[in-house]
Amino acid sequence: MNRTQKSFCPILIILCCLSCSIFAQVSISEANDNLKNGKTALAISQFEQIIETFKDDENPNLDSLISAYEGLQYCYTVRFKLDSSIIVLKQAEDYFQSIGDDTRFLEFTVPRAEMYYLMSKFDEAKDIYFEALNNNNLSRDNRKRASLRVANIFMGKANKEKAYEYINIALDIAIEDNDTSLLGNIYEGYASIEMYFGNKNKALDHYINAIPYLKGQNKSMILSSTLRRIGNIFEELNNLDKAKDYVKKAMDVAKEYNLKKEIASCLNISGRIAKREGNCEKAIELFEESLPQFLNSRIVNNALSTISDIALCHLNLGNIKDAEKSLAQADDLLPKATVLNHIIAYHYTKFKFYIIKNNKEKATFHLNECRLISDGELGPRNVLTFLLMDKMYHEKFQNYKEALRASNRYYIFRDSINNLRQSEMVFDLEAQYKKKEQDKEIALLNNENKLKAERLSKQKITIVGGGLALLLFSLLSIFVYRLYKRVQVQNNLIKSSLNEKDTLLREIHHRVKNNLQVISSLLALQSKYVQDPIALAALKQGQERVHSMALIHQDLYENQDMSGVNTYNYLEQLCENLFDSYNIDEENISYNLMVEEMILDVDTMIPLGLILNELVSNALKHAFKDDQRGKIDIVLKEINNQIHLEISDNGSGVNDLSDIEGKSFGYELIKAFSKKLSAEMVINSENGLKIKLLISNYKKAA
Repeated sequence: MNRTQKSFCPILIILCCLSCSIFAQVSISEANDNLKNGKTALAISQFEQIIETFKDDENPNLDSLISAYEGLQYCYTVRFKLDSSIIVLKQAEDYFQSIGDDTRFLEFTVPRAEMYYLMSKFDEAKDIYFEALNNNNLSRDNRKRASLRVANIFMGKANKEKAYEYINIALDIAIEDNDTSLLGNIYEGYASIEMYFGNKNKALDHYINAIPYLKGQNKSMILSSTLRRIGNIFEELNNLDKAKDYVKKAMDVAKEYNLKKEIASCLNISGRIAKREGNCEKAIELFEESLPQFLNSRIVNNALSTISDIALCHLNLGNIKDAEKSLAQADDLLPKATVLNHIIAYHYTKFKFYIIKNNKEKATFHLNECRLISDGELGPRNVLTFLLMDKMYHEKFQNYKEALRASNRYYIFRDSINNLRQSEMVFDLEAQYKKKEQDKEIALLNNENKLKAERLSKQKITIVGGGLALLLFSLLSIFVYRLYKRVQVQNNLIKSSLNEKDTLLREIHHRVKNNLQVISSLLALQSKYVQDPIALAALKQGQERVHSMALIHQDLYENQDMSGVNTYNYLEQLCENLFDSYNIDEENISYNLMVEEMILDVDTMIPLGLILNELVSNALKHAFKDDQRGKIDIVLKEINNQIHLEISDNGSGVNDLSDIEGKSFGYELIKAFSKKLSAEMVINSENGLKIKLLISNYKKAA
């Protein structure tokens, strides 16, 4: 080979590598375009070919290979083939581990753990997260992400110490990195925890800390609700000027971004402030302005309390007839209400109405209703309301002995609440006092050290020996003091963790619900790039299935009892969402719930919810003709250690039961989850379609 040929070979090699790289970029771009256009199967085939081409190359373009793996994994994820998605991520891990690229290996480890987490396989996810966290090459972003997930997993296992250990790791890294996208949510979450336990002063601190980060991230919904909740705290503490200031700020944000529910909530708090100020006319105007949004959005509990407030204002103004009209409207909402605070507010208003009307029988009824509710675990505010009603009742009907006892109970309990509100201030003063006492003890110890040193010098001990003794004693004192402080900190952490189990569990359900909402949003975004009506329908069904699961976690973190899901509340929300999703006019198609209230475990409720989602969706789409007035009946009850689920409609039914078997993904989904629940399914197509499941494998919440 001559000199010219030798010099030309490297140029050829460079040109070949460059052409392969350009070809890969073009192919990846083409595959991504097919993915955006809904041609997922074609995109999968192209990504697989690109990966095989690169893996056969001795010097592959690793960035392009990563893009191909990520594209292939995303294709399987949008098609809900999560097992295939996990396989792709594991293949990528194995490849980069085989070439010794630890950094790129970890870029696929955390997403694989995420997939197991989304599939509720928490033990598998935890093991993979631990593997990643123990690797020093894990990036800080992935370390935050993995630590938060591990904390959530330990929270679900009721391991408070470990949950705090890992969530503190995530918080420390977020603070060091000034990760404003995460810090705002963390502070807002801590504030919600403190509010749940009634620590309003601490909650205020966390809410105020969250505001700058939420503003920086332009999180309008969370920012508005945070400002509103601060205003709500000040309103409950009777600091009305501060309450008005923060409610106005919340209203400004809500109006700027047209957040209708937030606007209604701000108007509602403004009405409560006006009521506290004694301006009942203004309060009525504000309450009535907020009410339509609650009614239109089917926010029954808020609507019930708002109408009760309107009626109470009318009573304070002496407008008995107007109060009676409002209470009649509240009567219709009461059966659907679920939050005890709002139910008690309704009974208090009705009680006061009948006290004014001098109707002892009906006043007694509403007093007893509150008594039954107060037998459960209620907050001090609601107990105080019941005691006030008891006092008013005996005073009105001239039972003077009982009136005196009721008055004593009321005033004693009211004073105890005021003492509790001052407990945090007392605790701070006590801590300052203890710190001073500790400083005195340390000063005394130092004085003792000096006396001992003088005695040693008087005894003519050498300067070196005395210095060494003093040094050793000082080091021992410092060691003992540090050990004491460390034990004190650990004890405080243990006490804190013992009080925050339920709140941490509430946080995990909140985050799971948010993750499901993200998946739903991804499906909605994907549908914009899909033209095929069948594919669009499949994406919409996917959104409904994800939303049915999100409702379960939303129910768990919004209610006090997080051990399980209330069947009636969940089915009502699910049906309302499906009717809204399909734009169903309830005058044409209605539904009737005959549901026995049970608290079912999450592992039972998720497959049951997905089955219900499929059956109700199928009835709404296929059961009724355009001019037919339809009705869907849903029955759920427990009989002889079995759950009986029956969904029936008066639609056109099916001519042959074989027409629905094996013809749709939804039917296959129903069969799969029925098998998981050990359910026997019976289908009857006479006079419409009736599907009945006898479920044997279910678990109630502990």
